[in-house]
Amino acid sequence: MVTWGPLTGDLRHWYYETSDIAPYLKEGKNVIAAAVLNYGSHPPDSRVTVQTGFLLCTDDQRNKFLNTNKKNWKAIHDKAYMPNVIDKSQVNGYYGGGSREIVDGNAPIWGWNETGFNDDDWGAAKVVERAFAKTCKWASRWKLTPRTLIHEKLTPAKFESIRIKEGLTIDGDFLSGSGEIQVPANTKARVVFDWGSEVTAYPVLKTSSGEDAVITCTYVEAPYIGDPKKKNKGNRNEVEGKNFFGYYDRFTTDGGEHRAYRPFWWRAFRYVEMTIETSNEPLVIEEYSGITSYYPFEQKAFFSLSDKKGII
Repeated sequence: MVTWGPLTGDLRHWYYETSDIAPYLKEGKNVIAAAVLNYGSHPPDSRVTVQTGFLLCTDDQRNKFLNTNKKNWKAIHDKAYMPNVIDKSQVNGYYGGGSREIVDGNAPIWGWNETGFNDDDWGAAKVVERAFAKTCKWASRWKLTPRTLIHEKLTPAKFESIRIKEGLTIDGDFLSGSGEIQVPANTKARVVFDWGSEVTAYPVLKTSSGEDAVITCTYVEAPYIGDPKKKNKGNRNEVEGKNFFGYYDRFTTDGGEHRAYRPFWWRAFRYVEMTIETSNEPLVIEEYSGITSYYPFEQKAFFSLSDKKGII
């Protein structure tokens, strides 16, 4: 992944990203591809939009063949993604984070961002309109503005522990990446992962086999004692016998090898309750980890001001 965005703005400030792709290029054939998401009628409260679209423009005329237009670019609607619209069955109180994801693994276009992918059945991209800088006199619905904040720092990381496991076996040291979780066919299983503290991260799920297995990942800060409506969490370090109540992503596997799923945006959680229901084929979970997302902070100095009355 080279970049992501755009930075949250408004209709008068449509922020864009600037990236140097040179470090990612390899000798020979390369592919530049993008996944474009529109939350439709269920966006995060902070996300405003005009219309689904994607723009790429190079700063060197010698590379203008990379610019988005109906000649150079192809596109297709990935029908695997459906919204999990958040309601009171998943949250207590106010929620403004937008819908979560329900993904049918039998429908995604696997390998779309790899060299050698056959895109013969993709259609030419359609031009919506020309976009201009916000300072330009020409009219455009997209008031293009350079990004004003640095990017969040993305760091691969792992869960601290597995707190509950039911109906499955763990071979090796799964959390360190040297093992796997095996779920038999026609089985309902459950496993609770503990990050150790609250985190904002992109969860990464990798599976093999297990055609038509349904994996639901529920994200919680801490589980509840009894009815979640009573909002009693007790000791947040204790999980046994508690109710894991929260929003979720759901992924149905297609039985392919080394399938990887990561939601479009980060999730906030400490615990993840993963429930698995397999069909006629056993499922292998090869990895479940995270990519933390934080704005970097660098403390470069510490100082204090003082006067006759003491430290300020």
